[in-house]
Amino acid sequence: MNRTTRGVSFAEVAIGLIIAGIVLVPLLALYHRGGEGTVLTRDEVLAYQAAADVLAYVQLLEFDDGLLAPTSAPRDCTALPVGVSAQTVDSRFKRSLTVQTAHPAGITYRYKIVTVRVGWMSGTTERAVELPGLVFAGRRP
Repeated sequence: MNRTTRGVSFAEVAIGLIIAGIVLVPLLALYHRGGEGTVLTRDEVLAYQAAADVLAYVQLLEFDDGLLAPTSAPRDCTALPVGVSAQTVDSRFKRSLTVQTAHPAGITYRYKIVTVRVGWMSGTTERAVELPGLVFAGRRP
């Protein structure tokens, strides 16, 4: 009697699983890396939005407002009541403001250079973005 067997042997199943594992490990690592990149990009976008909120807030202030007094060291502005984007700012983001005055020769307008810096921790790495802007007051007397 001649019997023909149908099906898959244990060795064939084991070899198939080994090949599938060899193929899936790099794909899962790539998926994990993509997820980390997405989180970093999201954090950076949120940081720029937080910086833009502060910049919009200070550009609405009067030119001689106390917050716009020139500073040599960054001024903490994490507690500013900004809500231009209608979102609450993530508590990981630390916002600071630096104000400088410039009086180039031949320029008759008064302006201040405002730089907003937003810093945060991403895992064990400190990251930051800076957004510069101008506050304008008109001609100098």
